[in-house]
Amino acid sequence: SGTQYNMVVIAKVMLNEDVITNGVLGAFDKQGNCRSVGKLEDGFWYLTIVGNTENEEISFELYDEVTGKIYNSNETVIFIDNTTIGTPDNPMSITMTGGVNSNLPTAYKLEQNYPNPFNPCTTVSFDLPHNATVNLTVYNIKGQEVMSVEKDITAGYKKTINLDMSKCASGIYFYRLSAKDYTDTKKMILMK
Repeated sequence: SGTQYNMVVIAKVMLNEDVITNGVLGAFDKQGNCRSVGKLEDGFWYLTIVGNTENEEISFELYDEVTGKIYNSNETVIFIDNTTIGTPDNPMSITMTGGVNSNLPTAYKLEQNYPNPFNPCTTVSFDLPHNATVNLTVYNIKGQEVMSVEKDITAGYKKTINLDMSKCASGIYFYRLSAKDYTDTKKMILMK
């Protein structure tokens, strides 16, 4: 276990032409795995980036602990073992953009209901990036609507709607979540 390779990045981080000397700076691969957390020392960020595969593209994210926002870098580096990018005299410049609120999802996401199969109750979870009126509609295998729930829900991760299908027969059902311009459908199984 552990990592086979490492490289060092010495950088100054900029946001709106200001040098950033607070927050948490991380280096991430394309799959979103954190490869390093930066250490701020003498006005520069030092990152020892680790990994098991060379030639991966690495990007940077800055978490502002005061505002709760996450900023993304315009720059990337290619992960190469035993390499140092930047020096205190000539640091790499990383420019941050964005400012996404970190405690809210950036996209809608409908999860598989749980439990599934179920008898007779199940929970449908979803991520909601904006406050919205959410409609959850359940259809039988023939496409007939058997139940509909509409709720005003605030934005956030893992929002839930509980379904009680005790009045329905065993079988395959489909549930469709609609909110603003988003719609997604998944299958579930009621077993009595």
